[in-house]
Amino acid sequence: PRYRRAKVELAGRKHLRLHLGCGQALLHGWINMDCYPPTPVQGVEVLMLDMRRRWPFADGSASALFSEHFLEHLPFETVRGHILKEIYRVLEPGGHVRIGVPNGEFFVEQYVASKQGTPEPLYEQVRQGKSPMMMLNEIAHGFGHYFAYDFETMRQIVEEAGFTGVRRTS
Repeated sequence: PRYRRAKVELAGRKHLRLHLGCGQALLHGWINMDCYPPTPVQGVEVLMLDMRRRWPFADGSASALFSEHFLEHLPFETVRGHILKEIYRVLEPGGHVRIGVPNGEFFVEQYVASKQGTPEPLYEQVRQGKSPMMMLNEIAHGFGHYFAYDFETMRQIVEEAGFTGVRRTS
């Protein structure tokens, strides 16, 4: 019943800021969305939601969407075939989306650099005795990851969902 009430209330709101896959990193002034209940924080809005289903927001109701370290935890086809389409559906004209995922390309580059004896010092520090192949598998499948993205792949599927002006930022 609480979800149904929230769904009706959310369907009428505009200029929302949505934080997808928030985990415990709750943002004030955003609707923090996850399928697991985070530790409650006073004054922070949380919506428990299976994001693989249609979201309870009206078309064009969100001014901003933010996702960091979430999409790599979902199967690629779920992200490509549903999540990005939902983001596009709920985003208002002129709205902004920021997606952060681990840079799979970096780990491939560092694999090659390790074989050539020229890896970056930070990579070597993080590697902690693991082989370069272990590191590739860790980024691709460790920590519950389903998919390792590079910018080219992310741009392709974001543009397939209808977005334009896609750019890489640090």
